[in-house]
Amino acid sequence: MKSPLTAFVGMATAIGLVLGLSMFILGQSARAAEETAVIVLMRQLLVAQTTYYGTYSQFAGHPRELLREGLISNKVTDDGMYLGYRIEMTVPNGRRWASAAHPVTGGQWARYFYMDDAGVVRSERGKPATEASQPLN
Repeated sequence: MKSPLTAFVGMATAIGLVLGLSMFILGQSARAAEETAVIVLMRQLLVAQTTYYGTYSQFAGHPRELLREGLISNKVTDDGMYLGYRIEMTVPNGRRWASAAHPVTGGQWARYFYMDDAGVVRSERGKPATEASQPLN
């Protein structure tokens, strides 16, 4: 027969494991939701840049330009932050553009995104995505 203390320790350990696993799963779910929202924003950038170009005959070089025109989510801050990601945009030759989303807190499991004017979103885990990165399905 187990002593009450042994039973209590066993139950406390089981509860701790369940709570720890639950927190891990919730954390993964939150990260997946943020990544999905960033992918949606990246796809919005394609339409936003096309619209911006139609108005100004040039592409926007920073998310704030698209934000001020109301072309992207108002949850993007003026300095290009969105759900823990920094959104960066480049217009290397005036005829093309690219954007990248870098997580503020990186790490080996962090997901980075890249998209250019072709509209293909690409991603990498643990390092910045580039035009050579694997496209999303």
